[in-house]
Amino acid sequence: MKNYIVSERMKLLSNRRYFHQPFFWRNLYNSEIDNLEIYENKLDAYEIKWNPKRKLKPSSFLQIYPNATISRIDPTNYQEFLVRQP
Repeated sequence: MKNYIVSERMKLLSNRRYFHQPFFWRNLYNSEIDNLEIYENKLDAYEIKWNPKRKLKPSSFLQIYPNATISRIDPTNYQEFLVRQP
């Protein structure tokens, strides 16, 4: 599911001419963020979870990037994410 969502998001942004470098983030303790988008000096982080009830644990990421926004992408909202502009 993660690969599908990230690749479809990359296609959407490319087709709409929002050129950005896709990133993911992982620290030494294997905490990770699945997709990062930097656009107009804004950092948006997306954590992709199959289970919508699973909790996000972005505290180490937000300590390093306190101005970032983080969102959960799961089966209940992924279609909206795939058409939303940055």
